[in-house]
Amino acid sequence: MAQFLTRVLGYGEDISNAVLAPRWSVNFKGEPIVENAISKKFLDNLKVANPRFYSEEVGWISFGSIKAAVLKQGKLSGVADGRRVADTLGY
Repeated sequence: MAQFLTRVLGYGEDISNAVLAPRWSVNFKGEPIVENAISKKFLDNLKVANPRFYSEEVGWISFGSIKAAVLKQGKLSGVADGRRVADTLGY
């Protein structure tokens, strides 16, 4: 959620793009992981800083799932994260 909020509130990114963006997390052993949607070059650079970094499939449980809605100029829009079975509904 912090990664999503940073993108939306800190950088003004659209909620759809922020939800779809690759994420990082830690696995159950406390090792840093990133979604395999990032580039190999970026992952290689991360491994220089910390050789324990590795990637997991998009949707791996450690990356969570986001459902978000925003009211902007009187219009409500929402997005459900494709990492899980989810939907958004508003009125």
